[in-house]
Amino acid sequence: MKQFLLFDSDGVLVDTEQYYLRASQEILAERGFTLTKELFREISLIRGSGVWDAFPELTDPVEIETMRRQRNKLFNHYLSTEPITMPFVEEVLRELSQSYRMAIVTSALREDFLTVHNRSKLLHYFDFYLTNGDYSRSKPHPDPWITALDRFGASPDSAVVIEDSQRGVTAGIAAKITTVAIPTDLTSGSDFSEATVVLKDITELPLFLQRV
Repeated sequence: MKQFLLFDSDGVLVDTEQYYLRASQEILAERGFTLTKELFREISLIRGSGVWDAFPELTDPVEIETMRRQRNKLFNHYLSTEPITMPFVEEVLRELSQSYRMAIVTSALREDFLTVHNRSKLLHYFDFYLTNGDYSRSKPHPDPWITALDRFGASPDSAVVIEDSQRGVTAGIAAKITTVAIPTDLTSGSDFSEATVVLKDITELPLFLQRV
């Protein structure tokens, strides 16, 4: 029986990836580089690398660090001002919280995560959250999910991972956990063949959970 739900944050609970892409595109465009959605998906959402890695011409670490700071400032502006909560999320969390214990497991920096979720008002549905730095290695390594299991004192077969990215799914499967993929517009072109199931949106999650 499944007792624990482990949610990714960006792309599952909150719609922040589009703003990270937009901020990265704007900073790169100022220097003459074009970051397409497809390139961003490959570099950031599948490989888990920095967007700067897409452009071999960027070799100066000082310039890259300057661009990173500028991007992060712009990203935080969008997180603080733009709509962020994914459709139907709160209704589904309200329902699931009656039957499951839940946690958020994200690769986001804690500062960015708290900026988002201080606005989302979703954290009260969760027992805890893990952000970048709370585990040894990030997704696609299984460490984030294993750390969450350890925190709950749970076994892999008692939990379900809910993800929107290929590397998150890979991490969930590597941790031997039932893993649900819910692709977004940005991640829909990724390879989700490893996932236990691919759902259209989060409203399909409660029915799936009744079957596992």
